[in-house]
Order: sequence, then C-alpha cells, then structure tokens
Amino acid sequence: MKKRLLSAILSFCMLLTMAPTVAFAADGDDGAANTISLADATETSGTSTTIEDTYHNKWTVTTAENCITMEQGDNKITATLDNAVLTVAGTGAMPVLNDSTDAVSGSQLQAYPWAGWKDSVKKIVISDGVTSIGSKAFIAYTNVTSVSIGKNVSSIGVGALSQLSACTTFNVSSENSYFMTDTTGALFDHSKTKLIAFPCGSSVEEYAIPATVKVISYGAFSRAAHLKTITIPADSSLSTIGYGAFAFTTALETVNVIPASVETIGDIPFAQSGVKYIYCADKDTKDRIQNKVNGLLVDVLLPDETPAIEFTDNGYTYRIDDGKALLVSAPKNEATPTVPSGVTYQGATYPVTGIWKGAFAISLDWTEANSSADKRNETITSVVLPDSVTQIGERAFYFCKNLSKITIQANTVSIDYLAFATQNTNGTTVDFSAVTTLQINGTDKWAGVKTVILNNEDQLDTIKSNVNTGAVAVIGNSNWVMGSDGNWAEQPKTNLTATVNNITWTFDAVGGKATLKAYSPKTATSVTVPSTLTADGVTYTVTELGAGLFGWTGVWNAADHYNTSIKSVVIPKTVTTIGADMFRYSKNLESVKIQGESITFKSKRTFSNTNSLKVLDMSTAKSIKFERDDDTSYFSNMGSNKSPAVIYVSSSDIMRAVEEHRSTDSPCHLAYAVTNGGTFKENQSSNTALANPIKAGYTFAGWYENADSSGNAVTAAPTAGKTYYAKWTMISNISLSSDAKDAVVTYGTPVTLTTAPTSSQWTYSWYKDANKNETLDTDKDTKIENNSSTLVLNNVSDSGTYWVVVSDRKNNNATSDKVAVTIVKANGTASVSLPGWIYGETASKPVPTSKTNDINNVTYQYKVKGADDTTYSDTLPTNAGDYTVKATFAATDNYNEVTATADFTIAKATPAVAISAAPSTLTGGGSVELTVSGVPTEGKLAVTCDNDITVTEKDGKYTAQLPNATKDYTFTAKYTGTDNYNDVEKTCVVKVTRKSSHSSSSGSSTTPTNTVSASTASNGKVSLDKSTSKKGDTVTVTVTPDAGYQLDKLTVTDAKGKTVDVTKKSDGKYTFTMPDSKVTITPTFSKIEDTKPSKNGFDDVASSDWFADAVKYVSDKGLMSGTGSDKFAPSATTTRAMLMTVLARYAGEDTTGGATWYEKGMNWAKAKGVSDGTNPNANITREQLVTMMYRYAGSPKADGKLDSFSDAASVRTYAADAMQWAVANGIVNGSNGKLNPQNNATRAEVAAILMRFCEMSK
Repeated sequence: MKKRLLSAILSFCMLLTMAPTVAFAADGDDGAANTISLADATETSGTSTTIEDTYHNKWTVTTAENCITMEQGDNKITATLDNAVLTVAGTGAMPVLNDSTDAVSGSQLQAYPWAGWKDSVKKIVISDGVTSIGSKAFIAYTNVTSVSIGKNVSSIGVGALSQLSACTTFNVSSENSYFMTDTTGALFDHSKTKLIAFPCGSSVEEYAIPATVKVISYGAFSRAAHLKTITIPADSSLSTIGYGAFAFTTALETVNVIPASVETIGDIPFAQSGVKYIYCADKDTKDRIQNKVNGLLVDVLLPDETPAIEFTDNGYTYRIDDGKALLVSAPKNEATPTVPSGVTYQGATYPVTGIWKGAFAISLDWTEANSSADKRNETITSVVLPDSVTQIGERAFYFCKNLSKITIQANTVSIDYLAFATQNTNGTTVDFSAVTTLQINGTDKWAGVKTVILNNEDQLDTIKSNVNTGAVAVIGNSNWVMGSDGNWAEQPKTNLTATVNNITWTFDAVGGKATLKAYSPKTATSVTVPSTLTADGVTYTVTELGAGLFGWTGVWNAADHYNTSIKSVVIPKTVTTIGADMFRYSKNLESVKIQGESITFKSKRTFSNTNSLKVLDMSTAKSIKFERDDDTSYFSNMGSNKSPAVIYVSSSDIMRAVEEHRSTDSPCHLAYAVTNGGTFKENQSSNTALANPIKAGYTFAGWYENADSSGNAVTAAPTAGKTYYAKWTMISNISLSSDAKDAVVTYGTPVTLTTAPTSSQWTYSWYKDANKNETLDTDKDTKIENNSSTLVLNNVSDSGTYWVVVSDRKNNNATSDKVAVTIVKANGTASVSLPGWIYGETASKPVPTSKTNDINNVTYQYKVKGADDTTYSDTLPTNAGDYTVKATFAATDNYNEVTATADFTIAKATPAVAISAAPSTLTGGGSVELTVSGVPTEGKLAVTCDNDITVTEKDGKYTAQLPNATKDYTFTAKYTGTDNYNDVEKTCVVKVTRKSSHSSSSGSSTTPTNTVSASTASNGKVSLDKSTSKKGDTVTVTVTPDAGYQLDKLTVTDAKGKTVDVTKKSDGKYTFTMPDSKVTITPTFSKIEDTKPSKNGFDDVASSDWFADAVKYVSDKGLMSGTGSDKFAPSATTTRAMLMTVLARYAGEDTTGGATWYEKGMNWAKAKGVSDGTNPNANITREQLVTMMYRYAGSPKADGKLDSFSDAASVRTYAADAMQWAVANGIVNGSNGKLNPQNNATRAEVAAILMRFCEMSK
C-alpha cells in the first residue's frame, strides 16, 4: 500500500512541474519569426473562438473591440488595450500555447489572441488576479517600454518577456513573493537563482550577473542593444545558459568569465551578437562554447589567453589573432575598396584570411538600414577579395545597395549568415568561379543577389537556399535560373554550330543534349546525323531532330519549300525524338535508317509526300510513340504504285503502330517487312527485293507472307499492301569461355564465364557438375539461379565444371561447351597490437585486425622479445620486460591461416613509497619514530639520516635519537628496486629547536595576551566574557538571536585562519580554549522554520487549488507550517534540510534543539541512511526526492527501465536505482517523454506527498 501511495504522489509531482518546448522568435530580414496565427489553430464561430493549449485543454476566446476574454475551467483571463497599455486581468493562469524549455527551441510559435495589438502596445500590465504568464506570450513586443507584474503571478513561462527591445524596466509588486528585480531592472525569481529577462531598452553598458544565478533563461538578454560587457563572478553557481540567451546583442563586446559549472548551453546563444571576446574558465567550457558559436568571428579564450589585436591602417581596421588578420571594418567612402592579401603590423606580416561581420556595412539593423540612407553603404560598387580570404562573416555587405559585383579569388571559402544581403534592386553578382570548395552557413536569402558565377554544378545545391526566385547561376557557358519551386532549371543555349564530315549543323543545347535545327549545305544528298557535336569546347549528345530538318521549310515558296537534294539519311541510336514535318516534301528521298531503340515522333507529317522513298529501316526500334496519337498524317503520300516503300520493323506491334498513323485518305504505297528481331548492318536503299537481316544466335531462313513462316519463301519484289515475316533458325553451337589467365585462380580475382553469341530473346540455364563425371545431367547437376549470358565466380567453393543451356521463346535450345574452373584460397593479411602496461596493473588485451580473416577466431602466444620462436607459450607474461605476441588467425572459406606479431612492454612499476616522522618538530631533541609505507615485499629498503644520526630498525620499525640542537634533520627512505620495480627515494624533515638549560633573567616567563573579538552579524548578537586572553584560558561566548531567528553556525578562527573547536554548554552559551594567537568569532543566524502547526488556511492557498487539502493536512498535523505573514508559498522550493526534518518528525523524532534548526532531523536522516546530510540548505530536486523516499522505503529491488525517456542519461548514478524503482512502480511517469530529474520540488508537491503517505500508513 505504501509503495502504491508513493507512486501516485511522485507521479503527480513529476507531471505537475514538467514543461514542454517552443521556437525562438527572432526578427530577420524577411520579417518576424515563424508564427501560427490564432485562425490557424482554432475553430471560429461568430465572435467566439476555441483554441487548444499544449495540454489539450480547450479555451473559449471571445473578442470585442479592444477586449479579448479567454476562459477554461476556473481560469478567466481578460486582455484589454487602452491608450497603448495592454492590461491582462482576471483570475487564474494564462493558457500555455507554446511548449518550451530554457535550453531548447521548438519549431513554431503559436501567437496569443492579442498578437494583433503587438505594434500598438507600449506598456504591459499583469493584474493581481493573474497567476501565470504563458510561454512566449509577449516575445518580441519591440515597442513595449515597461512591464508591471502583479502580486499573485507565481509562474512566468519561458521567453514570455524576451526580446522587449524598448523595455527599460520590469515592475514587480512589492507583495509578490515569487519574483524580484535588481537595481538595473533585471527580472529574477525570488531566490535570484534564475535570470528571467534583462530590460533590453536600458542604457546599461556593463552588467554583472549575480553569483546566485544558476539559469540564464531563454533569450534573457536578447536584443539588449546597449550592453557592451557582461561579467560572471568567479563564485558563480551558473549551470544553464538558455537558448538564444545573448542573441541580437549588437553592442556586446565581452563576456567574462563563463564558469566550469555550466552544464547546459542552449543553441544559438550569441546569434547575430556583436560579441568579440568570450572568456571561459576551463578548456572543456571553451570547447563547448566554441561549438555553439561556430560560424561567428569571435574569440573564445581562457582567462590567461591573449585576445586578438586590433589596429587601423589607411582607414581599414584589422584584427590579428593566431598569426592571421581579419578585416574588421573597411572605409565606407570608397567605390572600389582594395582588400589586401596581407598586412604588416609592428614589422610582421599577416595574411588577411577573413572579413569580419558587417565589415562593409554601416548598420546591421534591418529597420534602421531600410529606412535611412545614411545607415546604408551606397558608395561601394565592386570589390575583389584576394585568394587569402577564406571566411566571409555575417552580413559583411549588408545594405551595400549599389554593390554590383563581389569577386572571390580563394579556392576554399566559408560564408556566414546574410553575408551578401546587399539589398541592391539592380542586382549584385557574386563571382565564385575560382572557388572549388564552397561552404555556406545558413539558408537565409541573399536579398539583392541576382547572379552567381559558380565553379561547378555541385555548387548549385550548395547555394540554392540562399538565392531568390529568378536568380541566375552561370557555370562556364551554361546558365541556370532559380524557379519558384526552389529548384534550378538550366537554360538552353541557342544557335550553336558544329561541323562534322563537311556538314555544318545548327543546334540548341540544354543539359548536355542537342536538338538539331538546320544543316548546310542543303545540297548534300547523303547525310549521316552525328551522335555528338562539340561547340565552344563542350560536347553534346544529339537526342532530337528539330521540325522539318530534312523536309519542308514551312514557307510556301516554289523555290525552297521542297528539299530536292537529300536522298539518304542515317539517324544514330542517340536520337530518341523526331520532329514534325521531318521529311515532308523530300521529293527525292530514297532511304532512311533510324537506329534508336525507342523513338517518339512529334507533331505530324513526318514522312508526308516522300513519293521517292524506297526503304525506311526501323528494325532496331523496340518501341515507338506518337505525340498526336489520333493523327494519321505521319505516314502519307509515300512511295508509288510501281515502287512501294518498304518499312522494316522489328515486330508486328511496331507495324501496327505505324498502320494506325498512316493516312488512308492520300495514297500511301507501303510494304512491311517484320524482321522478328533482326537488323541490318548497312543502310538499305533497294525495294526491288527484300534484304537479308541478321540476328545473333540465329541463321536467317527467308521471308514469308505468313507470320508462322508457313508456305513458301518469297523471292519476288515486295508488293504494296503486303506484310512479310522473317524466319530464323537457332544455331546449335554455343561457345562458353573463361577469362581466367591460368588454370588455377587465387581467390580475389573473379572468374567470368561468357557465352557467345548472345541474344536478348534467349533464356540461360547454368549448371555446375554435381558428381564430377563432367557430363551434363540437368536432373542431378546443380542449377544456378542466373538468367544472364555471363556468370561471375568469386569463391573457392565455386570451383567446378560449368555448362549453360540456351533456350529461345519457341523452346529451341542449345548446350554450350564445358568449362572447368579452379579457385584456391588466398593468403590473408592481418595485424595485431598489444598496448603495454605497468607491472601489477591489469594486463591489456591483444587487438587483432584483419580484412580477410575472422578476428573472433584468433589464438595468441607469447615469448620474450628476441627469443627463439620455439619458446612461444600460451601463457601471458606478468613480469616486467619486453615481449612479443603472435596472433594466429584461423583459415576461412577463402583465406589461408595467417599469423601476425607485435612487440609490447610490461614496464616496471614505481612503488608509492612515503616516509613520515612523529613528531615532526622537537624542542630540546629526543626520540623520533619513522613510518615508511608503500614498500613492495620484494626489493630492499634503507632508512638513513644526515648529520651522522643513526637510524635503528627493529621489527620493521625505525627510530632515531636527535640531539638538543637547533637544526633540520633529513630522513631518507631509499628503496632499491627489482626486475619489476624502479628505485625510489623519499625524504622527510624533522625540525629541532634547542632547549635552553637556564631560565630567563627575571626567573620567570610571561605568556602573551591576545585579543578576543566577534564580527558583526545580522539577525543576532554575540557577547564575550573577556576581550583578551592567554593561551589555554577558557573563553565563554553568549549568543542572542533576534526574534524569529536562531544560531545556524558559530565559527572561531585563530590568526592563521585555523578553526578552533567550540563546545556548547547550554542554549546560547559556548566555550573554547584560547590558542596562542588572537581569535575572531563569527556567528551566522538563520530564520526559524516554524515547527508548530500553523492555522488551517493561508492567504496564498485558494480552496480550488489542487494542493489545498494537502496544505491543510500537513499544517494540522504539524508536519509543515507557513513561511510567515499567513503565507504558505506553495510554489516555493523546498530545501533538503526541510525534507529530512519533516521525515524525522513523521518518524516520531524530536527535532527541536540542536546547533541548527535542522541538526537533529539531519542526524536522524544520516543515521537511517535516508540522506548523507550534505548541502542541507540546497533546494531538493526530483531525483533527490525520489532517492530519499526510495531509501525510506528500504531501498527495494529496482527493476524498471528508463530507456523510453529521452533524458534518461541525465539521471545521476546515485539516483539511478531509485528512479528505476519509481518508474517501475508508476511513481514517476515523466512528461513528454522526459524525467527532468534535476528540476526542483515545490512545497505544494511535498505537502501532497506527505498527506498521501500518512493516509496510506494508517
């Protein structure tokens, strides 16, 4: 029962304080942040709207003129706008519309219903009835000058008050116990551990973050325009820097020093910041910060590192760092500024490698530069960056509105955010033609850039996100245009020319492909179309013949609308498209050979009025298409009655396609010859007899009028209107050959078996001899799954005799010759390494490496380095020395066994010998006992002393007698090592002061008197029974706390800062023994945690609050009380001491009395193993709370799994079992897939846990 109750308690606590993630709102050059409007997320009905918060609660939104009301349950929030003042009133919490954490941004921002008033609001007032401000509720309200926060606001969502660039103050009600401000107006939680927002409109230039701050919230300093220096003190508790914490701080120069305590750094912490120097406490922090500012030209330094040097030369300001120079600022009055490749400073020359952020700009503020000409650089017209410049910083050429060209000469260049956003309406050209390696950091558009000259086509993808629609990219002689879909489209090159075989072709080209438009001379009678053409050094593949290329010109003119010269045309297989009117009115055309396998005929009248045509050879075409499928003019007025045109086609399907597009209205004298896969090597030009085709693997057996080859072969001339079919006989001899050069092949060289001839109409069945009789037996031999004319053999197991059986579609078949293949194992390659170790430490393990043999099947042997190989042993050596390991890698299916060796060393150990003397100081000489530790059992030890002092050893103990003389005596422990240990020598010193044998002249000595003083303390006072005292005297201290306070700690220190023991005699009285020096007494008082039951009700606990019953319960039971002034502070954090004390009370312990109010409770917790008692005044976290409850429950078996939570790895080791137990028992369920183990527990949550636990225990 107890476990189930604890589970319910903790689950509720964890869920209650979880918070999900939202986007960082940042205005850029293209407008405000990505937002979701109210309309996007609601269902509208009249003047009322329904919105859903991140917890899926439905809120009713009612709008009226300058008034918006949001209601959900007991929460009713009203927003009004009056005279530029936005007042949020009502009762309860605002809706949480954005899911966010300090360190992480979400992908979108859902606007609150009042977002439409954003530009009109100058002041925000959160009234007393409102208890929370939603995440991102007022983010980037850039005209707001002040924000007032009511007394009951207990929660401010992440980023709610971020980026208020004009805000000069946050006003927090004096009655608000949850939030506060400092003297600059910065907003904190009441404990000052979280910096929520800095007044960005403040004129403050230097700001020191309080040491108590642990979290710099999301966007806390974002858009603080005047801040130049931020200081973090050495004793800072800072652990988290939120997402975009210092973004847009354009005046910021230095952050000093980010402490090592920082564990979490959100993304883009310094985005678009002006920061130049960021100092970090250690290298790890430096590396993590450096990773977050990559792409920014900023120095990340350790405290003792020297920052970059800045100097100005001829109006150009440079920054020298790490042997390189960066151009920080260029003159703004030069039309063509000169950027040098190197600069000289104090006699040394430095290469100029980078352009700093905004180097050529006047203002980096978009609104400012857009509205004011004097904030723009309108002088610069062109600039050439030398080949030394490899980095161009953020907004380097921002609003250089007349800049027409930027030339970059470096081979490699990295470009930051908005570097080329010139805003030039006439267009800027950026020349990257010399750049082979181009890196762009960010996808923001370069407004004003209309042309980019690139080095290669791969850079099109690199740059596509940075240019706008319509931008042109030039690569060599190719032009590409950016389309509205965000993709490049290559623009065709027109009217290119090339001459092949004395014929000059005119063509257009795009994407490496050419479309032929014309040729000359037109008097050519026989034309072979080239497959490629070269113009301006670029070779294009000819894929299309333009309309009317060999036929009608398209102009009715008796002189030239006919092509009367052309007689023969051969079209290569690269051509896949044939244009309209291709051979129309080619009156003397006799033969056309089309060699492509797939042909598309565009438009119509391809062969119209070709009355002299004798042969059209399309026997290679496996498919043809017609752009106008319903048109029958493609083939019309062809051939003549006496001399029909013969069309050779590969199949009946192709023949039918031609027939469907042949004119029936005009004479078309055609005969079809279906080759059934046969083709012709030469161009056929005769129609007096059918030509004999060829086909691989077959013998031509004549032409027949019947498709099944029945009847007699045709020998007469072809007749118009008839179709003829080729007959084929499959050959019987199939050749099978191997490409192996030797009879025996070593694994690693593939063997390819190849058949000849081959045919696409054949199927191949491969067989491997199964019984080594070397005779094909298709029933018993192994059939190989491979329907190809070749077979590749790779492995040793592939050795054997092979055949192939070839079959065609008519079930004709042929068997090949046999081929024997032998593949033997190859010699493997391997290596081994064995890191050495020190004698006595854990031995290292051999590390095998092999790309050929199995590294998991290796045996090892060892020998002394240099010894004979016969001495190898399976036993791993343990003594110090130099050795050799031999690794034997077992053979595999394809590789032989292989061995590898490596030398390694077991180094001698250095024992941790130490010597000490007791006593270490003597007055008057005497006996000294020496202790020597860390000596191994082997080897020799000698203990000596200088100054002729004898050291005596007995039973392992060493002593010496020192004389009465003022002197330092050095004792030496010298260990002489062995084969396994190094020699070691250690010393210690005994100081002897001579003791006089006679007294002083007065006959007596005087003990000096020293002062006793107490430091001033707040909330109490201290009185002393004496102001001076001698060594050995007893001093009494009386402590009197102010009302409501108690003594937390009483410290007495001597002149050297050493603590003096204090004894408590009674309440308020303490004593100590006076040392031989002055002493200082320092008291510390703390507020008393009231241990008496409080009254049942508190001003800050409403009856409707989820925790109201729990607060009343623990108050009545005396387990918890208020914080004063009728307040319970339910949202305040709880200390570890408070939880230990409460648990002790519940266990029946008397926790009153003690040196501090929590001493007895803490001692009980330590004794019971509930806590180790450390950091009693620290806030208790979720994982600490779970751990204490887990231990209180007896530390039961922990068998839960945390891998379903994305932040499981952040659970600290000590809390892992407790968290697993809590998850397994439903105590912790998490929120949004997270545990948030380091979040603090509130007083309300602890009250609920105690109530449920007590009720369970009845």
